[in-house]
Amino acid sequence: MIQPLSRKKRRIYILFFSLLFIIITPILILYATGYRLTDTFSLGQTGGLYISTNQSGVQIYVNNKFIKETGIFQKNIFIQNLKPGTFVIETRKEGFISWKKELKVYSETVAEARTFMLPNNIVLNEILPFVDVEGTPTSSPATLKTKNPEFVDTTSIFLPQKITKKNATTTPDTKILGKLYLKKISGKLHASWVGNQDERPLYFCINNVCRNEIIIQTSSSVRLFDFFPGRSDLVIVVLDSGIYVTEIDDSPGQNTQPILEGADLDMRVKDNVIYIKKDDTLYSVSL
Repeated sequence: MIQPLSRKKRRIYILFFSLLFIIITPILILYATGYRLTDTFSLGQTGGLYISTNQSGVQIYVNNKFIKETGIFQKNIFIQNLKPGTFVIETRKEGFISWKKELKVYSETVAEARTFMLPNNIVLNEILPFVDVEGTPTSSPATLKTKNPEFVDTTSIFLPQKITKKNATTTPDTKILGKLYLKKISGKLHASWVGNQDERPLYFCINNVCRNEIIIQTSSSVRLFDFFPGRSDLVIVVLDSGIYVTEIDDSPGQNTQPILEGADLDMRVKDNVIYIKKDDTLYSVSL
């Protein structure tokens, strides 16, 4: 038969667990509100990372450590309780070019990044100049010599642009998307924000210091450029060496990925489709 505890022992146990409760409760509260021990053994609040992708099956790594793979319904991840510091984010997917970015995490803040990954082998769809009697595109005029309407329309967008009062703000050297302006000056591409400062895109701020203009880094002078379809943070640039997609975000690890490499290429964007002209051949790009 178990003997009941003596009054003295009960008091000792009550005192012990009361002290334990008093000690642990503040620690749990601090932990729940994001406080962690720093490298100097002082308390500091944590931050987080929010990584946005547009694909499933993307493997996300932080400081070379695998974190998660995106799914069909969840293409973004949120990593919390990170001690302030610098983190290297990398995304990988078979058949696509990897994306890598260095982000700084501060206490009580969430650093955000929007990834992009182009296929290793981008499909170019040739736009043929003629159609046969059944309406099928062909490179041969046959006897009817019927022009392919898509070829005619695409050819027209590569003609020199006439500058009028109506389209004076959108010229070969200036592109506008909402309050975001792109302008080519002496072969350099300048991105500027002219809207409300509170609505300024996050990539205009590095290390909590914000500016109104970014000079986009490229390996050579920019010949042509336009916004990447569906994105306000990516630009298509035509250089002497080819056509590339690059980030406006110039924080460490600025990513540039090729669409097509080669000399004397021309490019246009119309109705969210990228068109390329190589010699006299026209292509649409499948991404």
